[in-house]
Amino acid sequence: MLVALSVGLLAQVALSEAASAQESSGRVESVASCVAAAEDVRVLFLLDESGSLRFTDPDDERITAARFALESFLDLSLEKDVEARVAGFSADFTDSTGEWVPLNDTNASRLEAEIDAFADRQSGLDTDLPNALGGAYDTLDPVDPATCNLVLLFADGGYDIAARTTPQLKADLGTTKNYAPGIEIVDAEAVAEARVLGREALCDDEDGTMAQLDDAGVRFVTIALAESDFITTDLLESLTVGRAPGQVCGKDLTGNRGVFTSVSSDELSLSFGAITGRVAGADVARSSIAVCAEGEECLGALPIAVDQLIDRFEVAAQFSDPSQELIITHPNGDDRARLSFEREGEIIISGAVAKATWIDEKSVTVAVIPTGSNELSEGEWTVAAQSTSPDSEPARLLVTRFPNLESAVVENENFTAGEPGLVSARVSTLEGRPITGVNVAARAVVTDTAGKTLEVNLQDSGADDGIYTGTVDVPIDFVGPAAIDVEIVATTIDGLEFTDAAEGIVVVDTLRSEEVNTDSTPLSTQLMRLGVLGLIFLAALAVWLFLWRRNEASDSRFELDGLSVASIPVVVRGDGALFRVDGQTRPLAMSPADFNSHPDPTPSRVINLPQASLRVVPAKHPFDERSAEATAQVPVTGKYGTSELTSTTIDANLRGSWLFLLDGPNSLEANADSANPAYGSVAGELLVFLHTRTNVQRFFQELPEQLVPSARALFRLHRNAAAERPDGNTADMLEWVDQWAGSNSPEQPAQ
Repeated sequence: MLVALSVGLLAQVALSEAASAQESSGRVESVASCVAAAEDVRVLFLLDESGSLRFTDPDDERITAARFALESFLDLSLEKDVEARVAGFSADFTDSTGEWVPLNDTNASRLEAEIDAFADRQSGLDTDLPNALGGAYDTLDPVDPATCNLVLLFADGGYDIAARTTPQLKADLGTTKNYAPGIEIVDAEAVAEARVLGREALCDDEDGTMAQLDDAGVRFVTIALAESDFITTDLLESLTVGRAPGQVCGKDLTGNRGVFTSVSSDELSLSFGAITGRVAGADVARSSIAVCAEGEECLGALPIAVDQLIDRFEVAAQFSDPSQELIITHPNGDDRARLSFEREGEIIISGAVAKATWIDEKSVTVAVIPTGSNELSEGEWTVAAQSTSPDSEPARLLVTRFPNLESAVVENENFTAGEPGLVSARVSTLEGRPITGVNVAARAVVTDTAGKTLEVNLQDSGADDGIYTGTVDVPIDFVGPAAIDVEIVATTIDGLEFTDAAEGIVVVDTLRSEEVNTDSTPLSTQLMRLGVLGLIFLAALAVWLFLWRRNEASDSRFELDGLSVASIPVVVRGDGALFRVDGQTRPLAMSPADFNSHPDPTPSRVINLPQASLRVVPAKHPFDERSAEATAQVPVTGKYGTSELTSTTIDANLRGSWLFLLDGPNSLEANADSANPAYGSVAGELLVFLHTRTNVQRFFQELPEQLVPSARALFRLHRNAAAERPDGNTADMLEWVDQWAGSNSPEQPAQ
């Protein structure tokens, strides 16, 4: 079930072989949720074909990795529509497939051939990431909101432009780039200038390619070769997840754009399988096993625990030579499947089938799937490797276990406001059989139309029918229909957690059924009574409106009791990190000592602070809310956006609000010269307003993600205005901006 694609995402990927060689950033769950929520999926395979691959990928491991990834998405195509396309890049983007094709067994052969062709493409002179990603955007555009668009990027990380120093190079590659018109890239100085413009075209957070891809919701899975000492992967990481040391790229700096992993070439082949398996909601574990000599008992066989929560499992294997074979043994110890490059690719094994797909003569994926309506036999399966040679190198394995878990909200009887209400959910396998004998935790949240929530833990009904129930006390003012959201966490026998979610609706009755009054009243009498009541209502409404408008005009104010204010100088560093800079530079954090209660003993209509004034904006009608307008002598932005450069509206009561007042001169100075160590920094004063009713933890979790892009957008407006009306301000940079790149830069705060 694809709702369960988010299942296993929090499970650790066990990398028992060379784990330290792999470093990941970004959020796999954002890619998984994209796939889970979409009606269909489009996957663009984007492969580097630059000359540096001769050193970073001499054995064409990226080709094997791409074929492993293709096999993973072919498996996904059994559950929802998947379209795929293959493209490459060096100096330009090259669309190999030329169209989106449905991913099925027939088209998979075509796509495999297109991927294989890249084994001979590693002589490109440039590694032009701006052109590559620009081509990817054009290929994906237009984006259907119902489609999950994925880019699988295979590269060695560098962004390189070669100087066109010979007539042949000029003729073959041209002397200009579309993002750097008018610059003849014939020497090192011109190349450097073009690279600056290329990076801006790629990473500008307003109209750069990655910002456009962010707006379109495109997700990335990138694995970069980390073997080379002369190629850095920082830019590749930042365009995949938004930020890297000394780099920011695009609008989304939260890591939600995708997942980036840096590996050595011998780890590359199985890496995409690991990530795409996690995207599919599975548990993924990597290991290395010794290869037994033929006829010997394989004491080092890898156990695979299967219980009711496991639907199927897959084994991806990479051998050191083609003579090796994989042996998968049933829990009964007798039935087994022997799979090798020259053997049959599909073997029946006690109610299941082991289906082998050979990626190349040394790499295979084997899916062990129950046949018919069976479920996979429970117990300990084992996987071993065997060879005719007693001195074989170990085999590398990737084992992926897929969940067998589904939940649904049972149709409930109507709730009655003011009385207990029963919530029921069913937990079952994908075949609809009740889940029993494993640890299941179930929780439900009921939300009415006004946003009021009720929470309850659901308990096993005890009838071995997979039904879990709980009772909520329905308030008298609960307004239906109400939404029921159920979350299930089920734990396998070896401690693996799978989750699932379900939604439902319940009607909320506001009144009990009463006996019908048989007394009748003439229609004319009823109409007369209604008319009198209507006149009384209109008169009362007129009086109330008069009194309300009079009170609002003279007494508009905030309830300032419990309001605290903090004022802290901050800087948004060039890599997108947020720092406070009062006394010493350190990641933004606040304590109660930073806040002072407002000095006015009584509420007032204006709050005057050293940097800004806050004025009450009266409600325009009785159903409107008061708000506050902040004004300052410098550009200002806030939680609720900027309408004017020096004015912004924030929420009533200033509860959980913030304002950022731009330090224009120092920000301009920092951004005037790319050689400045503070280049890209935005400075200003942060005002934070907290009320005793503020959800402080949630506010501070959201603040950095709100403030960083708002401060950058505000500075862009200010910079453009300054460019049109230069004021000659050359204020020196303050000493509170640390160098944002290099070994001395402060650690980036956790987001």
